[in-house]
Amino acid sequence: MSVCSNRADGIDRSNSPITCQHGNCSSRISISKLTFSLQGSGVAYLNRSIGSDTIRWIQRWPGKSDSNENKVPTVVVYNKATSELTSWGFKSEAEAERTASDRSYREWFKTLLDPSHFQLTQQHQPGKCPASIAEVETWYRDYLRALYNHVERKLANDIAGTSWQRASIEFVFSVPTTWKPNPTVENFKRIARSAGFGQHPGHEIVMGLTEAEAAAFLTPLEEQSISRENNIILVCDVGGGTPKIPLLEV
Repeated sequence: MSVCSNRADGIDRSNSPITCQHGNCSSRISISKLTFSLQGSGVAYLNRSIGSDTIRWIQRWPGKSDSNENKVPTVVVYNKATSELTSWGFKSEAEAERTASDRSYREWFKTLLDPSHFQLTQQHQPGKCPASIAEVETWYRDYLRALYNHVERKLANDIAGTSWQRASIEFVFSVPTTWKPNPTVENFKRIARSAGFGQHPGHEIVMGLTEAEAAAFLTPLEEQSISRENNIILVCDVGGGTPKIPLLEV
């Protein structure tokens, strides 16, 4: 889910844990920002298992291993005949995946998990809407599973003193401000868990700030000159298609 803003580093530091909740700080990692946005998704993490307080990004992705990228396209591609996932992320940008007649290219589906937005899209843009939310859930699950598998491959060897399965790991997400706790947020958590997040005993899915709250929280931390007591700050986070305009009183 998209967490905070398009600012310089885009990291929601408010969700980074300060204390160890599971009593095993030596093997603790916080995936302090999982960004699932309309256009591109990213992962920032804090590895306390090696005594680090530095927030880092995963920057190498399948299909783009020759450059550093903070975001990977939020895209899944399917074989039309078998409904099997053929690619995700940067690999979906290949010409064969984008244009082949036997492929279904799925993007810009983040907001469709919200039942109210899904119904509006069905009414006003039926050609851009799938037959059911169940189909949207499949796109979410397949993308999140691919993302989870890549995160595990990239970070498993960086954990000190234990394995990925036995480590204490928080996966911190935030959600669009308009999403209702039930059913949309709970539905997302269910999908994320089925994709692999939080599946091991020491792993936990944490729903952090809403996107608007995260944008409002981060701005005065980065812009110290405007962070005076009693100031009222208007934050405009345009984003890739889900703009947030929160007001914050310092």
